[in-house]
Amino acid sequence: MQKRVVQFVLGYGIWIALGVALAYYLHKSHLDPALLRAAGNSTTYVTVKDGNWSDPSVWNPTIPPDPIGSGVEVIINHIVNADLEIEVDGGSLTIASGAQLNVEEEVEVKSNGTLIVEQGGGLSTTDLEVKEEGSVSISGTVSVSEELEIQDAGTYVEITPSGALCLIGASEFDLKEGARLVNNGHLGISLTQAGNAVIQDDALLDNGGTARIEPDLILDQAKILGRNGILCTQVLYNQGSIGGTLDVCQCVGGNNPITGSGSVQPTVTICTQSIPPDVCGSVFSVTFAKIDAILQENGNVIVSWQVAAESDIMLYEIERAVGSPQSWQSVGNVGAKGIPSATYTFEDINPPKQVLYYRIKAMQSDGSFLYSSTVVVKAVKAATLKVYPSPATNFIQVEGLKRENGNQIVIYQLQTAQEMLRLSIESFERQPYRIDISNLPSGIYILKHGKESVRFIKQ
Repeated sequence: MQKRVVQFVLGYGIWIALGVALAYYLHKSHLDPALLRAAGNSTTYVTVKDGNWSDPSVWNPTIPPDPIGSGVEVIINHIVNADLEIEVDGGSLTIASGAQLNVEEEVEVKSNGTLIVEQGGGLSTTDLEVKEEGSVSISGTVSVSEELEIQDAGTYVEITPSGALCLIGASEFDLKEGARLVNNGHLGISLTQAGNAVIQDDALLDNGGTARIEPDLILDQAKILGRNGILCTQVLYNQGSIGGTLDVCQCVGGNNPITGSGSVQPTVTICTQSIPPDVCGSVFSVTFAKIDAILQENGNVIVSWQVAAESDIMLYEIERAVGSPQSWQSVGNVGAKGIPSATYTFEDINPPKQVLYYRIKAMQSDGSFLYSSTVVVKAVKAATLKVYPSPATNFIQVEGLKRENGNQIVIYQLQTAQEMLRLSIESFERQPYRIDISNLPSGIYILKHGKESVRFIKQ
């Protein structure tokens, strides 16, 4: 009997020891990726030079799998451009210090996947979606040009004190369904006029840094918690709550930054601190002021754009999509002028006779890029508008004027996109319509009538 008791105690003790050892190992392996790799639970893919994601020579041992699944670790140590969607589905993607990843489509982090941008590293992408308990840690710079979506309970995005998360000229910021965004660095959101910034459905913005959200932020049954943070925006809230130590002020004028129904704790102050600088405005050194695409009589398309605050830009790449704004191709590029404000033009020769979409890709010297908004050319058949003679000296004749295009004729200089002449049509029955151009300087011009336009030359 005594022997059986001793055997039982010894056996029970061995099982306890094994359990403790296993628990310790799992704990250490969770914290230390090196232990995971040593145990054969992880495969690592590392860049060895600058280049394209799809080029096998960029990687050791080869191109990472798609998606980046559980047990897969991808490390970017160089400047890498990706013309595809990157999905981190349970694995990890790290952008090291001094490295840059430029993604033309979407980066998606989900299913306990992890995205890490180290201090000095950078990510530039069109869309970023974090969901299903995915996590993102930003100590460098992340730039999103169109949409940022963070959703689902357990999903976590952290901006460290050295980090910046920037949406410049974007269309959507959506934090929802119990997700959490912790900002200890800088959050900068500058949306288009039609864009929306929304925190909703029990989501939390935990702000211990500086945040600029323009023009406004909708807080719908969600929460903002301050930890000695500064929030620059106009909060429109519905059954939301704002608490903690937080100073709230409108970014441009006004001292009434919070409107709607909900609760604001007494620790929240209004405009007692200076408005934080727009750090994200300096992250990318160009601002698109305008972009246009005009179909010509000969079937070509003139793409023009204006920029402001240009510096450190190498060139502008013109991209076109046919039929829908999804599959983009480069159709040419224009070198940057290197001046603060400039106007550019590009002629797309003989494009397909379909609905055409255009956007401009500004390329910085470090390999990062920023997209303009997208414009569409719907009238893909040859225009009926005609101008002759070309070249012309003193007068031009215009045919094909239509009442449905309005009664205005506008003449632009092609190189500068500057309006040079505007006329009101007195009679549509009197065609061809004669226009005096003797006072225009020599050059190439675009005559526009409603949605139709045609190019001519003034000698």
